[in-house]
Amino acid sequence: VGQANALAAPVRPLHLVLDNLRSAENVGAIFRAAEAARCEHIHLCGFSPGPPDARVLKTALGAAEYVAHSHSPSTMVAIRKLQREGIAVWACETIDGAPLHWDVLHPRPLALVLGNESIGVDTQVLDACDMVVQIPCFGVKNVRCR
Repeated sequence: VGQANALAAPVRPLHLVLDNLRSAENVGAIFRAAEAARCEHIHLCGFSPGPPDARVLKTALGAAEYVAHSHSPSTMVAIRKLQREGIAVWACETIDGAPLHWDVLHPRPLALVLGNESIGVDTQVLDACDMVVQIPCFGVKNVRCR
């Protein structure tokens, strides 16, 4: 597509909320995916690392320059603000009974909460979200996959 065409593509009304992610490399990879998908904003919450962390920037390969982002001391503060702005907030978590994300109609705008690599999305955050959906993951080296 080329850089000029990619930057001309409209930003999508999708926010990503990172709930206390530990790995700077994972955050950098999320920046790359968010830039490619033209996400509107990444909300780095709690102890989630973000720019200017050198490990985030190295893994992001420049994508952090093109994705709006901010830090919030708490995921609850971030999701309550998004909800007040009229943005639906969905948690992505592997819990029994949660529908697969492709089986439900996605509202616009939408914020997806992504949880900590070891413990997932905090239970208080899950309760505050408008919905919980599952994104299937078929990996043998990922403890968060079912």
